[in-house]
Amino acid sequence: MDKYIGFDIDDKKTVACVVQNGKKDIYATFVSGIEQMKNLLKTERQGREKLHLTFEISGQAGYRYDHLRGYADDITVSNPSKMT
Repeated sequence: MDKYIGFDIDDKKTVACVVQNGKKDIYATFVSGIEQMKNLLKTERQGREKLHLTFEISGQAGYRYDHLRGYADDITVSNPSKMT
């Protein structure tokens, strides 16, 4: 089954939500940092699930994308002002 993960990232903390069909949503809060994000993605990758990650565009979106792309099957950088 696929897992859908959203990161709400601010300067000090990140809130993650993990959604998987048929399972209870999981929420986690941790210090905002690439290593902490990688650790969550490693923890969520169990078996053959595909990980789909999204986070909001920011000045560091490219940096985060480059460092996290090996940890998720696909990454979407969302721009809320352009979403319908």
